[in-house]
Amino acid sequence: MTNFMNIRKVEDKDFAEVNGLYKKLYSPSENDVNLVSKDLKTTMLSLLVEEDGRVVGFVSGTVIQYSTKTEAQIWDLIVDEEHRHKGYGSKMVSEFEEEAKKLGATFIVVWVDPDPDEENPTPFYEKSGYKQNKHPVLTKEL
Repeated sequence: MTNFMNIRKVEDKDFAEVNGLYKKLYSPSENDVNLVSKDLKTTMLSLLVEEDGRVVGFVSGTVIQYSTKTEAQIWDLIVDEEHRHKGYGSKMVSEFEEEAKKLGATFIVVWVDPDPDEENPTPFYEKSGYKQNKHPVLTKEL
């Protein structure tokens, strides 16, 4: 017996089934998540820190508004090596969180993918209350 498989674009009528699968996998605390909707608003959010008029670090990411939820994502946090351990990273992340809240974000995702020769930033974020997710992020160039 051969099963028939069909891959197609998601439609509005698929909301209940897609939402059910999402909740089964992630057990989110928020209400229904409409991943079917085509409504999506993304705002780039980038902040920097200066010392004596010179840029010594930045944080960048997005705030993504789905039709039923808004999440923030931090993509990059970089502080020049000479200026680390002064609290600049923590202050930028805190300010990023505040700006994301103003844009409606109710939670935040941090992309942690250090190169082998880079310091792992996970402990830095954990000190600020971030928790590791059971789903690691993988990337592939296209």
